Amino acid sequence: MYRLGIDLGTTNTLAAYVNNNNTPELIPDPRFSDVYITPSVVHVSANACVAGESLERILAANNQLSVTRNIKLSMGQDRSVFTHTDQSNWTPEAISSLLLKKVKKDAELKLGTQISEALVAIPANFDSSQRLATQAASKMAGFSKVELVEEPVAAAASYCFSSDQKEQTIFVYDLGGGTFDATVIHSSADGLYTLSTIGSKTIGGKYFDELIVNELIQLYKATFGTSRFSTGALEVLRQFAEESKAKLSTRKMPTIRQSLLIDGNVLDVCFTYQHLSKLVYPLLDQTMELSHKCVQDAGLNWQQIDSILLVGGSSQLQAVTDKLHKLTGKDKESLILYQPHEAIAFGAAILANGAHSESGQQFELKQQIASNYLGLSTYNPETKETDIEFLIERNTPLPTTVSKTFYTNRRHQEKMSIELLQAKQGKEDAERLGVFSFGPFANEQDNVPIDFEITYGRDGIIKVEAIEKEKQVKLSGIANVENNKKLDTELNIESIGFI
Repeated sequence: MYRLGIDLGTTNTLAAYVNNNNTPELIPDPRFSDVYITPSVVHVSANACVAGESLERILAANNQLSVTRNIKLSMGQDRSVFTHTDQSNWTPEAISSLLLKKVKKDAELKLGTQISEALVAIPANFDSSQRLATQAASKMAGFSKVELVEEPVAAAASYCFSSDQKEQTIFVYDLGGGTFDATVIHSSADGLYTLSTIGSKTIGGKYFDELIVNELIQLYKATFGTSRFSTGALEVLRQFAEESKAKLSTRKMPTIRQSLLIDGNVLDVCFTYQHLSKLVYPLLDQTMELSHKCVQDAGLNWQQIDSILLVGGSSQLQAVTDKLHKLTGKDKESLILYQPHEAIAFGAAILANGAHSESGQQFELKQQIASNYLGLSTYNPETKETDIEFLIERNTPLPTTVSKTFYTNRRHQEKMSIELLQAKQGKEDAERLGVFSFGPFANEQDNVPIDFEITYGRDGIIKVEAIEKEKQVKLSGIANVENNKKLDTELNIESIGFI
């Protein structure tokens, strides 16, 4: 039975499997013999969908078509990202399910069998609601069994699978289309151990593209006196930004000169590597700060890191290598640009199938850690101020459970609620995870102790239980989880076909 490894990326989606020769292999797009990457772009029409490379080629001829991109960055958000002409509302989960359904169908066509299981890679910094949303999207796509793996772990698995060195400590610099993860992983003969991780949801190729587009808008305004654009014009600017970034990344093409037809006007553009570097340096500097903190959090220094993996399309920027070289003191041969597009999908497939390398190393994730702080919202009645009490620290080995006891404050109290938050770096970036409410209580007196058990699962998903302590009664609860409303069950994803 085949199990897919899937990299559901901001910009591109890839799927892989382990073939009969114990080698990971990408799933091709059956419509194009040499295409193995599915651009993460979707257009929905009446009972049909166009996605991936087919849609990109259509857009090259008709850039007025409405499409949804970068949907991964909205995963778990309680909002509609697309309203169909039939007035049905599509959440990020529903749109993502179409991308997952496409690669599932492509894999079934390639392998000649139904596929029901997948290991889907997600950013390490995804919070609980984003992880739940990814699982939900996978189920909507038709997978009956879905597990999650963090992208840096998958990349490390792919690298170690092809390495003859069983014991090594790896730093993964994962700069993708919309997120950044820094992770330290130790590889040993019995599996992989995650030691520390930190990241950002607001650094990645999409944000580099936006900086370039903003520069072009300013140039257009200075040239033609307006900054109003049609949908097609913005698509032209986006395509130029994406293509020029890729061409300039390696410095092989130091300058790009191109004339862009924008709403009937011709904009002459000269864009250089130096210009690109100046735009993205502030964001890259943030990744260096996070990288250094990640290694420190693991209790290590850079000399104790054996290999540095550069993963994700945006890691191909020469400026990344230059800055890492300066930060780490490592020679550039130690900075390994390892399959920046394919490594995550390959690693997910290896882990999904429990593959062994030629040297006999087992590929299993032995230790997962909390990628976020988990905290509780508190209120001081004297100062009338709210605060956060962190219950679980980032980088705590998972699973882990903490207990807190609270007391009812009046007779006949019907329920009790707690508000949970997750944060990547501390109180300054805490985000509301949700409100968990429990009741009714068997004891109608006041000052009744209620034990809350909060579990941070190995999959990074938060679960809460409450027990009325004196009577040992498990209370029923409602999780009003932020960004995780009831999904679009009225949308029949199975009936949506691909053009």
